[in-house]
Amino acid sequence: METEDKIIIKELSFAYRRRPVLDRVAAAIPASMITAIVGPSGQGKSTLLMTLNRLWEEIPGAQASGSIKIRFNRDWIEINSPKVDPPWLRARVGMVFQAPNPLPASIYKNMAFPLKIAGVKNRKEVDERVEKALRQAFLWTEVKDRLTDDARTLSGGQQQRLCIARALILEPEILLLDEPTSSLDAEAGAVIEDLLSELKSDCTLVMVSHYQEQVRRIADRVFRLENGILKPADMP
Repeated sequence: METEDKIIIKELSFAYRRRPVLDRVAAAIPASMITAIVGPSGQGKSTLLMTLNRLWEEIPGAQASGSIKIRFNRDWIEINSPKVDPPWLRARVGMVFQAPNPLPASIYKNMAFPLKIAGVKNRKEVDERVEKALRQAFLWTEVKDRLTDDARTLSGGQQQRLCIARALILEPEILLLDEPTSSLDAEAGAVIEDLLSELKSDCTLVMVSHYQEQVRRIADRVFRLENGILKPADMP
């Protein structure tokens, strides 16, 4: 395995209620880059993302087989091993969904929630990590004086950046993004694109996108998923 690779996928197959979705997928995803997954709708692109942090296990009737190895620090770990704890994995492989999904709580509580689940209780540490993640997401200056406001009062673009910040607060090594700008206007989408380009210096990003122009602007590597087969693709 090359040291610049972050994720190695081999013979990955996935079925939902016995309907094949992925067929012996293989890929090497590089570290500290934005890798885009493109292809027609309904081909399993979002499913592929969910295999990378075992979120698929929450779907009744889903089955997966094959190997996914991720390099955490210097160690390669087979994430499908029963020895790997899914919450541990998902803290290191964060995910941001297509539509912003803030909790019905304040901006601060939205941010602090993952730390609470992780057992971080020191208020000073929580405050520092909340600010750091919000700064990473280009959101701190916009919300620093309204942290007690309901997160749902933020604009759509701000909510999506909040969700990205919430994923970043656990300092993941990989961030999975499922159509992160599809529900946003062009201006808000451009802010998210700038944010993702900045983030790749800190973590590896794997993104599903239908927008060819977006992929051309920010992706470093592109794969196309169609008929269950994943293949390297040229920039659109």
